[in-house]
Amino acid sequence: MAKIKHILITSEANAFPKLVKWCSEHEISLVCQPFIQIEPIKNLAIPQTDWIFFNSPKGAKAYLENYRIYASKIGVLGLGTAKMVKLFCSTIDFCGDSSRSIPEIGEDFNSQLLPHETVFFPISDRSKKSIAKHISSRRKFELVTYQTNLNPIKFSQDFDLLIFTSPSNFLSYREANELTPNQIYVAFGKTTKASMANLKKVEVLKAPNEHAVIEFLENQFGCFN
Repeated sequence: MAKIKHILITSEANAFPKLVKWCSEHEISLVCQPFIQIEPIKNLAIPQTDWIFFNSPKGAKAYLENYRIYASKIGVLGLGTAKMVKLFCSTIDFCGDSSRSIPEIGEDFNSQLLPHETVFFPISDRSKKSIAKHISSRRKFELVTYQTNLNPIKFSQDFDLLIFTSPSNFLSYREANELTPNQIYVAFGKTTKASMANLKKVEVLKAPNEHAVIEFLENQFGCFN
């Protein structure tokens, strides 16, 4: 099996510190580069609810830098989002289990809700509503609080393996770069894979985190010796 020498992941390096360290230890060149930009939408009327749920670090940052929290409880998708929220808030009442898939996290969160509780989801204009769709329509409030803008960047470097963390990142990458059959493509979850339908083979990570990435690399390609 060919050695993997160059990897691209569509996210900032500070979101994947263990992957950065792992690649360095295995003499793999890792490029961490998001292909989207977040633009907050200001002066919105924020609803009063029992819960507010943040789906991503970028979404949480866009909201918390421009609005206060009117809910009494906070839910987050996973540890990456929790890390961002804790820069603004001291308490998180629900954090998705990073070893579980996004649909499973949605079900887990729904099971935590009391019968009378309502949830506010600040979302992107490109949101797939992966968590919100598990909550009854009468109990949830969804409001677009930020825009996700594509930021295509052309790379002259060839990558052996590309890891796409969202549908928007894949679409943006594709606008400026060619896709070749000899490359290995990895998607964070089924929603991202669905955006990559034109590719014959896409590996899907069940859990959207760096542990799942490292486990995939070790299982598929051994220790790279």
